[in-house]
Amino acid sequence: MAAFSCNWIRSPQDWNPGSDLPVEEQWSSLLRHLFAKWPVPAFMDSVWMLPGDLVRKERRWYCHIAEGGSWRSALDLPRGLSRRAIHLAMDSPAHLDLVQAFRWGQLRALGAKEELVGEVLASSMAKRLSNEAIWSRLLEKVAACPGFEPSDFGIIADLVVDLLDHGHEQRAGWLLDHSLPDLRGHCYRRWQSLLNAAEANGIRFRDKQLTRSGLRAELRHFSNSRWDPMEGVSAFEIIRRTGLGELFGWTIVELRCHARLAREGDAMRHCVEGYWRACHAGRCAIFSLARRPAGEDSDKIIPHVTIEVHRESRRIVQLRGKWNRWPFPLERSIIEEWAHRNGLEMAV
Repeated sequence: MAAFSCNWIRSPQDWNPGSDLPVEEQWSSLLRHLFAKWPVPAFMDSVWMLPGDLVRKERRWYCHIAEGGSWRSALDLPRGLSRRAIHLAMDSPAHLDLVQAFRWGQLRALGAKEELVGEVLASSMAKRLSNEAIWSRLLEKVAACPGFEPSDFGIIADLVVDLLDHGHEQRAGWLLDHSLPDLRGHCYRRWQSLLNAAEANGIRFRDKQLTRSGLRAELRHFSNSRWDPMEGVSAFEIIRRTGLGELFGWTIVELRCHARLAREGDAMRHCVEGYWRACHAGRCAIFSLARRPAGEDSDKIIPHVTIEVHRESRRIVQLRGKWNRWPFPLERSIIEEWAHRNGLEMAV
């Protein structure tokens, strides 16, 4: 609010909130004390809680409306929002935020069913004002179809969100050119393929209902959480005989996505999955020492030791076996040979 002090019409020192008011009401009272010459809808209070830049268009809208300006003269308002949608948004439930209120107004203007309104407001697109032309098309398409199942909305919206987040606006628009049944079918197949890929990487889900938003969020995360390989580290495989005389092939490979880290952590019963952020940021690289009977199929590979390498210094800083045990001598000797070949320093 201090960034908009030039819009204050009263001094904060003159504000006298009721001591018995809840915190939310005190907050609302302060906003109106500082800015409001005219009534401001309750949903607009949410703009002051938005993360990111201090000076945002949403906060300029608040000041504009508080000074008595009209929505028609507000700058940078999304073009897809009709006057009727904005007018109806003024009567939206008080607990909604700004974007949700606009969506509520849009859906009311389109005559959408109550169940669809609820699904839209709970979806990921209900927090976005960018790419308004695409979202308006989608809302018009689903609201105009009497047989559309509201619980399918998130399936479609989350896939469009994923495309937009990766800069594929043209592809998102192409998707919306399809009939609603074809669009729904395409989205279901895409989420099913992500689920199959995650399960192929050893990830298990208790509830595999694709209409569940939490599952789709996990699938998006596993799909997007990948990173580049560590430079100067080549593929490694070696044959070694155990103390019992058994011949095994040993491999060391880098784990380059969250799904692989989760699979490793599940097999090894330790917390390596939590390292995905450090890997994604390029601070460390995680490798897995695994073995298989010499000459047999790779699907019988068994992980033995998880290896953490500090990327910048190229130092091996942690070695952990199952249940966080220390490596056995044979395992350590293999890791030392791999480190020597790739110019890595053993720091453990």
